[in-house]
Amino acid sequence: MKLANGYVTWEGISQIDKRTPIVQIVTSIVNPSQNIKTGPLAQVYYLLRDIHPLDAIKFGQDRAVCGL
Repeated sequence: MKLANGYVTWEGISQIDKRTPIVQIVTSIVNPSQNIKTGPLAQVYYLLRDIHPLDAIKFGQDRAVCGL
């Protein structure tokens, strides 16, 4: 069985707008980055739970994770 390279490490409500469900995803765990300048770093993403990231940007709903 192949291991996943990313995991949801937290789910909850945005601390910015206090109402939007968001998730924290950590990637590059099984296959670390090959970037020689940064080394084997994990990447962390904060995304809206129920909306594709491009749609969130298009409709201005990314405020829950980006602010403004």
